Amino acid sequence: MSADRLPLKAVSRLTREAVVAMTDLVESLHATITQPVSGSSSAPHRTRGITGMVYRNVRRVATLSGRSAEQALGQLDNLIDSKTPSPVQRHLRAALNGVIGDYLEQQGSPLAIPMTFRQNGQVVTDEALAPLGQHSTTPVVLFIHGLCMHDEHWSTRACNYPKALTQTLNLRVLYLHYNSGRSILDNGDELSQQLNRLFASPDKTPPLILIGHSMGGLVARRACYTAQKAQHPWVHHLDSVITLGTPHFGAPLAQAGALLERLLEKTPYSAPFARLAKLRSQGIKDLRHGRLVGPEPRPYHPDPSQLPEGVRMLAVAASLTGDNGDGLVPVQSALGEHRDPDRSLPLADSDKLRIPDCGHLDLLGHPQIEKALLEWLSPR
Repeated sequence: MSADRLPLKAVSRLTREAVVAMTDLVESLHATITQPVSGSSSAPHRTRGITGMVYRNVRRVATLSGRSAEQALGQLDNLIDSKTPSPVQRHLRAALNGVIGDYLEQQGSPLAIPMTFRQNGQVVTDEALAPLGQHSTTPVVLFIHGLCMHDEHWSTRACNYPKALTQTLNLRVLYLHYNSGRSILDNGDELSQQLNRLFASPDKTPPLILIGHSMGGLVARRACYTAQKAQHPWVHHLDSVITLGTPHFGAPLAQAGALLERLLEKTPYSAPFARLAKLRSQGIKDLRHGRLVGPEPRPYHPDPSQLPEGVRMLAVAASLTGDNGDGLVPVQSALGEHRDPDRSLPLADSDKLRIPDCGHLDLLGHPQIEKALLEWLSPR
């Protein structure tokens, strides 16, 4: 079975867990209304008597029927020959991992996406990877996708950056595919370990360029931070880190999610719904302040000196109107600019690019960015 195809058994289990969780929420709200208590809590509040028995039976039926369906669908999974997953399956699985990927990993679900290097939509084997990290002076470019996305999103636009870099500059291209619902810290740490395995040779190793869209830029920066701390040799071959619409100082939507969660917990009647707000993944929560180190201080500000000395960092920001941002990330956050200059990322004006009339997803394929990448990455 393809690693990208949605396993029917795992989907059935997730559906069963969702039904049970929703039953818990409805019962908690019911209990709060009929058995008022002082204070607020998002913990489950159970009903009593016949009403409580009804809710317990709903959970039992959902659990038993769900497990029966899992067994049947597990057999069907083995019969289905689908080596090539459909684009819809890939999109759904990537989106699901972005929203609850940390939960999927904790549960050992086959729906959780493992971190892999890919080319042409396929996992690159260790044997195929080995020549990339050895005996060559041709730079390797690693493209890192953002939240709820996957590696093939880089190739769906009219402007195809990987194709342009390969054909014009003869660079070698890899894509990272990962579970974007995991903590940015965990993904960055694992990426550093993977790169250390790929670029194990202390010499005769090609230059490495990391290009990250949105969350992908934070994963790249965390990998650099980890490599310096753990003295991973690959970081000595790092040439550039390029971020496209990366929320270096956070994203308002992620901050709004945290605010909503706090507001819902204020009263006993809205507290049960705070559990829905908490469902967002750790990866989404990390976007609140562009979190790169933990535990998170309050307020959190990223360390502007986390790239190795001599490594260029190039930041691209988009705006739909004026300097309001691309619909998800403000211009200042994407460019690493803080209202306190001492906290801003140390970037020269020539290493910043603003794209007008451009949305967050448009950054994946824009002619101005393609032109800039070709200029930035041309031999110096």
